[in-house]
Amino acid sequence: MTHWVQGCLHKVKLINFVTYDYVEFVAGPHLNIIIGPNGTGKSSIVCALCLGLGGKTNLLGRAREVGEFVKHGADEAIIQLELYNRKGNNHVIKRVITRTDNKSHWFINEKPSSHKEITTLVKQLNIDVDNLCQFLPQDMVAEFAKMSPSELLMSTERAVSGHELLDIHKSLITLKNEQKSITTTQASKEEYLENLTKRNDYLKDIVSKYRERDKYLTKIKILEQKRPWLLYEKQRTKYHEFREEKKKVSNQVEELRASTQPLHDTVETAKTVLVEADNEIKQVTDDLNQINTKIRRIEDLIASIKDNIEERIEEFKVKEREEASKEIKLRELKNNIRAYEAEISKMPSDAELQQKRDSLNTEAKGIAKELGKIDTQLNETVAEQQAQESKRRQIEKQIQRLNDSRNKKT
Repeated sequence: MTHWVQGCLHKVKLINFVTYDYVEFVAGPHLNIIIGPNGTGKSSIVCALCLGLGGKTNLLGRAREVGEFVKHGADEAIIQLELYNRKGNNHVIKRVITRTDNKSHWFINEKPSSHKEITTLVKQLNIDVDNLCQFLPQDMVAEFAKMSPSELLMSTERAVSGHELLDIHKSLITLKNEQKSITTTQASKEEYLENLTKRNDYLKDIVSKYRERDKYLTKIKILEQKRPWLLYEKQRTKYHEFREEKKKVSNQVEELRASTQPLHDTVETAKTVLVEADNEIKQVTDDLNQINTKIRRIEDLIASIKDNIEERIEEFKVKEREEASKEIKLRELKNNIRAYEAEISKMPSDAELQQKRDSLNTEAKGIAKELGKIDTQLNETVAEQQAQESKRRQIEKQIQRLNDSRNKKT
């Protein structure tokens, strides 16, 4: 038994399983080949191996329920597999399948057991019926062909050394992913460091320029502090120059004042005459201002009356035209007054002033007469307006009476 491998299949026994009533055969330690025509039960032995080692029906690609593997006409089927154990007696796994309830009863070395204990024992013996690289039923060949190279590699590793090599492979994958992550992080940090280096170089240039600017600002500040002293010295020099010039000019003024004293006396006399003339002109101007004030009052009164007449009755348009003509006359009077004022500004003689006064008095009397006429016409207009207002009220009262009498009749 030195050539036997731990967990190697040693004996198979089937009772009422698929096509077999009873079959029992012993396997060798090396390659075992089952030969026979189609339909003689070769695939049934493969199914028995899968189900006897704790495999599920979906791994076979045939029946869904385990009870369908019981031979037709029988109530239960038995699968018994003997596996080589170099440490002691061989492991005998027995599975009893009942058709009615699709249940299975498990035994290890004729002792009742559970499906979990069977799968644990099979795993310890490095048997994996879920691995297509270790157990490939005929109906699962198409699924095997669909496997990717990485899946085939992992299945081969699991078939050769169980889960130990597969775990190492998975740890290598994890380490590779971690390495990629670290590489990515390192590249990101290197890029960040490069950006910081560039920014630092940029800031160095800015700091250098700032320091140079600060140096110039300090120099400007010192020059600004020196500037008032320079201006002071310049102004001080000018002050002394102007002082000397002032002395010279003062001396010249004194000389000119002594030589022009007679002219000064003449000027004072002329000033006295001018003051008297200014007083007379002021008197005339005050008289003219009074006349202008009266004219403005008259103009304001005319404008007010004109506005009232325009708003109320259309019939007073003719009288408005007359008022407009009178305003034109007033403007002519104003123009005459302005002309008189211009003549007065030319400083005429006393006789001429007296003549102008008489003329102005005459004009003022004429204006007073015109104002009297305007007042009379305004009084007449107001009287007519009041009469029309009275008539309107009487008509309204008559209309009201008619309406009242009509309401009484109805």
